[in-house]
Amino acid sequence: MQKSILVFVVLLAAIIIFTYFSYYGRTSSSQTTTTIPQNAVATTTIIAVNTTSTSTTTIPQGSCLSTESRVPVFNGNFSTGTYIGWNQTGGGFGSVPFNLTYANKPNVSAYYNHTWTGYNGTFFASTYHGGIGIQPGNLTSLPFKIVEPYLNFKIISPAQEQIYVQILQNDTPVVTTHYNTNIPGNPYPTSLFLNASIPLSLSLCQNVSIKVVAQVVGGFTNSRNYIAIGDFYQSKNPVSTPGIIVNQTIKGING
Repeated sequence: MQKSILVFVVLLAAIIIFTYFSYYGRTSSSQTTTTIPQNAVATTTIIAVNTTSTSTTTIPQGSCLSTESRVPVFNGNFSTGTYIGWNQTGGGFGSVPFNLTYANKPNVSAYYNHTWTGYNGTFFASTYHGGIGIQPGNLTSLPFKIVEPYLNFKIISPAQEQIYVQILQNDTPVVTTHYNTNIPGNPYPTSLFLNASIPLSLSLCQNVSIKVVAQVVGGFTNSRNYIAIGDFYQSKNPVSTPGIIVNQTIKGING
């Protein structure tokens, strides 16, 4: 009887030991899925001990927002001293951008004896060339991708129906804005650049162009109806000076 009990105990112990190693000694399997925004560095770190692991990285489509707070437009401040990256029609903006450093030298008197102020840089685009010699012209940037919700820039402009700034998508205007930076009661347009912003969220992740339109023909009565503009960049936040927008038309378009 005692011998039978002993045999039973030994067999039971053997069964328990076999079951333990059969279950806990197996190699386990796991799968990790990591989702990261587009344009980020796709890295997945897996820490595993005695495991076989599979990693999958998924990047959602259409996530193109920049991680930077400021994204320059190519030659957006005309720092090259040329219009490279921009196309011109008409002669209104001249063959090269306006040189602010030269214009502000003593005895040059480039703008009614007033200095140009408020601009970040040395060169800007302008239809002002002194006197009444204003010509019509357009200035259009090469296409670039929208990766921020706002386009910011510096501007001097009268309230003039034929002078405005557009955002083009597929050569179609999606935003058209008229500005007025003149000081009421001042007989001359101001030579102070003000901040301006245009919303871009409806064209996010799409390619667009900036078009500056100045279709005023020179003459005594409209010799002061010029535009000066530059320092274009994309940003997460608008910086527009309050009260300078005369009207703005925003139109959505499918990419």
